[in-house]
Amino acid sequence: MLIACGINHHSAPLLLRERVALDKQHFRDSLQNLKQQPHIEEAAILSTCHRTEIYCKSQTENSVISWLLQWRGVSWEDIKPYLYVHKNTAVVKHLLRVASGVDSMVVGEPQIFGQIKQAFSTAQSEGTLGKHLHQLFQYTFASTKQIRTQTAIGQHPVSFAYAIFVLAKRIFEDIQQKTILLIGSGEMIEMIARYFHHQGVSKLMIVNRTEEKAQRLAQCFGAKAMGLDCLEEKIGEADVVVSALSSSLPLIGKGLLERTTKKRKRRPQLLVDLGLPRNMEPEIADLEDAYLYCLDDLKQIIKTGLQHRQKAAQHAESLIEDYTQEFTRLSREKEISKLIYSLRHKTEKTRDEEIEKALLLLEKGENPKYALTHFARILTQKWMHLPTVKLHQAASEGRFEILQAMKYVFELMDEKI
Repeated sequence: MLIACGINHHSAPLLLRERVALDKQHFRDSLQNLKQQPHIEEAAILSTCHRTEIYCKSQTENSVISWLLQWRGVSWEDIKPYLYVHKNTAVVKHLLRVASGVDSMVVGEPQIFGQIKQAFSTAQSEGTLGKHLHQLFQYTFASTKQIRTQTAIGQHPVSFAYAIFVLAKRIFEDIQQKTILLIGSGEMIEMIARYFHHQGVSKLMIVNRTEEKAQRLAQCFGAKAMGLDCLEEKIGEADVVVSALSSSLPLIGKGLLERTTKKRKRRPQLLVDLGLPRNMEPEIADLEDAYLYCLDDLKQIIKTGLQHRQKAAQHAESLIEDYTQEFTRLSREKEISKLIYSLRHKTEKTRDEEIEKALLLLEKGENPKYALTHFARILTQKWMHLPTVKLHQAASEGRFEILQAMKYVFELMDEKI
């Protein structure tokens, strides 16, 4: 059966998640060791900062849980209240919820989809996947793309970096060609720099009081770094200005932008003030070509985005139910196809053997009527022998569902057994 077990940000505290998380350096060793455990036929592991999950084709969940406890050095008492185990159809539904972002800490975030693809790729390269998990993951990838296309689960900003990027795209069609000026070098500026860099923006400038800090950050994203004394010179070159610097007084005033606006030949400029206290004078909003947004504006955009995503998540949940049922139907059809093939192969083999015997009788001059009658009688006996034995066995064991199934398959008289 298919099994998924693990812990995540919903079920377990951070300290336990850290203990259970798999070291990337030894990730492949973990996968191989898991695959070697008794009863485990196929295996894949998903390990991120928010979740550690094991996906297996196994005869029992006990083998999977025992491996996790032993490999990570965690006691059953410590993990039992937080561990979840899914089987068969529930595994499909769970993986679809994870991959589509419905189960994420930030609903709809796309990173988890890439992390699942990486987990699949690693398991494939290590040879721990089989046809069942391969089918599950490939189906999940295709279905998740449909879910994200049919819903708006990933389309609304829910982070400061994403919100700023969306605002920039509303003003500039070719945002990748624009110049971005970031003021500061803290965590917020780093997140924004990373996001814009990943979106293909190459013209990044980072200004900071301490130029060395700006340099360290700039090296990560191919940006230009400079000290705060260059701010007035560079602000006129920037199409997007984001400031998140600790300052008791505004760094950017209306007068400064009035001067630089003339040099920009009235090209629009997006200014985002994430400082507390403010880094930019509110009066800047009065300038015709300046689009100023403050921290509260961004929070409202994010709040609205979260509401949209929650609504989209409800739609996604409905689609996930449909895709789960579809996967179950397809899996059953494959199993039935294999059964039908085996049944046909077995009956045709018996038929061919008896045809050969009947032909030999005819070659020896046996009466054709006798040869055909003998052929039909022997063929019937051989086809009926094993089902008859199994029916008697089922009856003696009280397994009446098998008798009912036989009546259904062969459309026998409708009598209660």
